[in-house]
Amino acid sequence: MKNTNIRFYEKNPEDMRAWDILHKTDILGCKSQSRLVVEALNAYYDKRVQEANDPYLETREKEDLFVDRIVNAVEQKVFETLPAMVGMAFMQQIAGIKETQKDPFGGSSPSCAGADGNTGTGQQGHAGDVLSEVIQEEENELLDFDFCG
Repeated sequence: MKNTNIRFYEKNPEDMRAWDILHKTDILGCKSQSRLVVEALNAYYDKRVQEANDPYLETREKEDLFVDRIVNAVEQKVFETLPAMVGMAFMQQIAGIKETQKDPFGGSSPSCAGADGNTGTGQQGHAGDVLSEVIQEEENELLDFDFCG
């Protein structure tokens, strides 16, 4: 075992802050003051060596934190709108199925129309058109560009 003494000057605010931190080891999860000093000294030394070898390390770390915050914000926004997007995709699939049931000449399928080509409402049947209009309205209501800036 090796010993060393550290002096903390009461008139120096930084020294007093270090003294206070050193005596809060139970709060920081360290088992002893010696362990706290060893861990802090090693971390400080490793960081200084990294900075000496790579002068742009701190800037990249800040940029990485900034990018992580952006990614997290986008992920959160996607998860918030995911149910609406899934519902919209489901409605579009239903509309696609209705469109494939239409007659290629613009009429509706025999299952939807009577012998004269009417749907029973007195108008030429376009159930798929109505559905696609509803989907387009819902699509426009769900667009949210607030996260862009």
